[in-house]
Amino acid sequence: MSMNEIAPMQYSKLQTRKITYKRIKKKALSKEVLESLWRTSNAKKEPTISEDNQLLSFQYPKKPVLIISKKTGRIYFLHRETRYLKHQAGLILRILDEFGFVEGFERKTVYKEEPKIEWVENDA
Repeated sequence: MSMNEIAPMQYSKLQTRKITYKRIKKKALSKEVLESLWRTSNAKKEPTISEDNQLLSFQYPKKPVLIISKKTGRIYFLHRETRYLKHQAGLILRILDEFGFVEGFERKTVYKEEPKIEWVENDA
């Protein structure tokens, strides 16, 4: 099974942002550090994190696995890239960036829907 690098995104109701980054810093690439960060973040769910010499696997209950390479500091997926996986990768990077563990973190809006404004005529 081959790993493919994921293109992290941030989706919300009104906009889509593309996330770019150079790498996750090595000091963040351990099971203990990631678990500690998730406990102190505002994340609603705590993921299952597994570790071996070269990789960390990151998975929320009943969701696909994301892989973080300790060598490259980049995030990968195993099966097929989905909107959900892109969003999860973006979430991981945003949380890690809050703690200063991501080099070259940037977000760029690639789609923005203008809020709908309802005009009301004043008869006065």
